[in-house]
Amino acid sequence: MNQHTMAIVPVAHTDYDTTVFEGDQQLFVKQTAMEQLKQDCLKDCSSYEGRRMAVTFRTGIERKAPIPINFLLKIYAFPTHSPKNPNCSWLFPAHIHSITANPKDAQQSIITFKNGRSIVLNTPAIILNKQMHRTTYCIYVFS
Repeated sequence: MNQHTMAIVPVAHTDYDTTVFEGDQQLFVKQTAMEQLKQDCLKDCSSYEGRRMAVTFRTGIERKAPIPINFLLKIYAFPTHSPKNPNCSWLFPAHIHSITANPKDAQQSIITFKNGRSIVLNTPAIILNKQMHRTTYCIYVFS
């Protein structure tokens, strides 16, 4: 994960576990989103569990907590579901332009990124907008 990472989406494929959206690229990674998050937190001298505990301690957010991946580069991500759920995607709010309900299915959201790219996720927009708000608060607290 880096400053260009916009989303990590799990996929059911034999050759890879996630699709990572970075700018105009779509990368196929043989590693789960959680494995990627844990690895990147360790690169910044902390554990995923430690970051999650710090967020809960400082913000009171206990469920579906946003995670500061890199404080120096201000890289934060939030989960679309419980991180234990295999269908959990991770979104990076610095790149999100809008989150809207899919007019064809209210249980889905259309995430439009600042570069114009869009993806559809199986999570209602109201939940993702709440997660976006919580992450903004988390960024404020840790700044």
